[in-house]
Amino acid sequence: MRILPQRREVFPMDASSDAGTGPAAKTPEEFARKLRFRRSLQETTALPPIPPALLSFDHEPKAGAIDSTSVPEGWLHLWSPLEKWPDPLREAYRQDVLALFPSQRKRATPGLDEVVLCLTVSRCPRKGFRLEERSCLFYCRGICGLATLQQRADQPNPALSPTSIGYYLGVARQRASLLSGRVQAFLERSMRSKRGFGELCPPGTPGGDLPESR
Repeated sequence: MRILPQRREVFPMDASSDAGTGPAAKTPEEFARKLRFRRSLQETTALPPIPPALLSFDHEPKAGAIDSTSVPEGWLHLWSPLEKWPDPLREAYRQDVLALFPSQRKRATPGLDEVVLCLTVSRCPRKGFRLEERSCLFYCRGICGLATLQQRADQPNPALSPTSIGYYLGVARQRASLLSGRVQAFLERSMRSKRGFGELCPPGTPGGDLPESR
């Protein structure tokens, strides 16, 4: 991203618009959108390249790919399952591949709880016009925790099961159950340390009756 010259104006876009960004921003909101767009381009250029043997872009559909999807001006062909990608590439592109190729998600464990993907959440003030905001506190492995909680709020137990947590985080169910228990205990201790919130914790829960000293 090109560094804008220092000026006294708060939003100095009137004389600093790049050739590819269109007309100058007229409002703070438009200026913020332009910054988010530039930031997303900067992050995209920092991603490692994908070898054509794993994923390729072609102007015409090709035979032999395990999956393909239509994109503007061509086709994306998946030549190798995501589970066989090298670890750095799989970690960097996992959410993108699962979003573009649903067939890679068909091996889902039975009984998984439904979640809401960050890229499907619209009108989010945290990400603006970006597909994902991976620096958001509610973001985890492509999932929006806040939207998922809102979707599951009417269920008797809105929390995700250890099976679901383990699947989405890529850890064993036993490890997910241990992590879930630690999170629950931390939340209960934190709530008990706040006046008024302690009454929301049922007596005898693993959080203990005494607040954790911090």
